[in-house]
Amino acid sequence: MGHLWAMFHSGSLQSRPFVGHSCAMAVNDPHFKIRMPRELKQLLEGAAERQGRSLTAEIVHRLQLTFSNDMPQENLLETATNLRENMEYVAKARADYEALNASVEDRLRKLEENMKTVDRMRVQLEGHLADATASMPKKKKQ
Repeated sequence: MGHLWAMFHSGSLQSRPFVGHSCAMAVNDPHFKIRMPRELKQLLEGAAERQGRSLTAEIVHRLQLTFSNDMPQENLLETATNLRENMEYVAKARADYEALNASVEDRLRKLEENMKTVDRMRVQLEGHLADATASMPKKKKQ
């Protein structure tokens, strides 16, 4: 395992990227047999088929992903700090959004009340106009 880890970090494994449906494996790469539960093999075969890879390419791809996801311990504290800062930023942004949303809802409620008042005033004015028009003396036709 140490040799594989050294190969990965030296770049020799990274220099063989997986592109499209093929992996850059050479015929002279080491071969070995492996035992695994039948169900796991079936899962790998299904995944390989969906990805358009051979079973070997799928296994190698998944193994390589596990190494590319490894993170040195010294980065863990920095990553955790960044994550906490991001979570605090998101929490503040959410609180700001909720406050803004409440303000908008309050303004909409006041606007609706003002529109109802304007409608009542319009109806009253139309009534006063109708009363004033009715009480005006009518001109006689000459």
